[in-house]
Amino acid sequence: MRKSFITITGLLAATLLFGTSGASASPEDVYYDQVAEADATVLSAQPTTNFGADDILQTGRGMRSYFRVEVSGQVTRIVLKLFPLRDGAGSKLYLASPGWAESTITWATRPDLGTFLGKTGGVSMGQAVEMDLTSALCGPPPVLFCSPGTLDFALTSAGGVTQYASTEHWLMAGPRLVLYVI
Repeated sequence: MRKSFITITGLLAATLLFGTSGASASPEDVYYDQVAEADATVLSAQPTTNFGADDILQTGRGMRSYFRVEVSGQVTRIVLKLFPLRDGAGSKLYLASPGWAESTITWATRPDLGTFLGKTGGVSMGQAVEMDLTSALCGPPPVLFCSPGTLDFALTSAGGVTQYASTEHWLMAGPRLVLYVI
């Protein structure tokens, strides 16, 4: 009973703080949030320490964050949603190499960065950050379908420290993909 109360309270607090999915949905759109199944920050100053259980994802000098999200179904649009915990310079988003685990990833074992997907721009606490990834991750028009599978991402610094909620955060506002389906 206590855990259910905490879960509902966390969801309510996240909704009040960050709002519902505002990825410009129209009434005929069908979408759902797919929360990251794994996330962690790695620090160059502590190259062999794992921070997978932390409730904050950080980017900054010598800091990177990784997260993994599963995409399934006939998805036609993908929007990344992050929840800043304080004002910051923002982050750069990349695809990342797979094969890492939340419980073991460190700076020394971090995956390689892949394709650059974009920048968040400056972020403000309490304002969810959204980035439409459809053109980068889905097939070309006119048949725009996104392949199902696991997507690994990396966040790096865009200048200065930026902090986001991880999946372990009490707000339950970890990184997620808003997946639009047919």
